[in-house]
Amino acid sequence: MAETYQTFTQNEYRAVTITIQDKNYTAVTPTSASMYQVTDCDGDVVVAEAYATVSSNTLTCIIDTTVTATIGDYMIIWKIVDSDGYIYYHHTNLQIISLLGS
Repeated sequence: MAETYQTFTQNEYRAVTITIQDKNYTAVTPTSASMYQVTDCDGDVVVAEAYATVSSNTLTCIIDTTVTATIGDYMIIWKIVDSDGYIYYHHTNLQIISLLGS
């Protein structure tokens, strides 16, 4: 499973976007995608599974203050379905930090 990294500040409301390419750097357009977040520490689900926006080979999901209110490390797991029905997974490591320091 591939992975990406993002850092947000506490109480931010932002979008996370990833683009999908194959090993030859050719854009891959999925049929559908969804995401859910879990904490890295203990695996508790923070936000239930939700649809991600698919535009060409780009996936976008909104991360709201339900997640960013608490400083810590989270994992966004993307479920990606291609036109042949194959399911792929990708995870984004999301770190929530305070602008005031720890």
